Amino acid sequence: MKCTILVSRNTPLSSVLGPYEMLCLANSLVPKEKRVQVDVVATDKKTFSSSSGFELDIKESYDVIEQTDYLIVAPIGPVVEDTLNFDGGVLLWLSTQYEQGAQLISLCTGAFLLAASGLLNGKAATTHWQYELMFKRCFPAVSLQSNQV
Repeated sequence: MKCTILVSRNTPLSSVLGPYEMLCLANSLVPKEKRVQVDVVATDKKTFSSSSGFELDIKESYDVIEQTDYLIVAPIGPVVEDTLNFDGGVLLWLSTQYEQGAQLISLCTGAFLLAASGLLNGKAATTHWQYELMFKRCFPAVSLQSNQV
């Protein structure tokens, strides 16, 4: 089984390391043949600066992953409406992963990236409460349920 964590330019580092370390801990508790392969990939660059300024070197870009079973879309960090122009290649890759059977999971503001792909249209979603109005304005086809965590 394969799990991929997709990191964007301003993703908070804790949102990457938390899920990554939980999956690694789970792997240490099961036999080798039942372990999950965990990859961390970047949307646009391999050296990633978190929202706190910490830099992390990511070995791969998203496009090296042809297929994954689980795809965690990490938060995109602080959201500014006029910068919600996501790379078309990333959006297509998300759709392709979904069409190939991947389970897509967004964390916090990662819902903006997932919504921009069109995959949330007609579905319920949630995001950070601070961005509720902006999300509704940008993605009216998504049923935002900000009271759900």
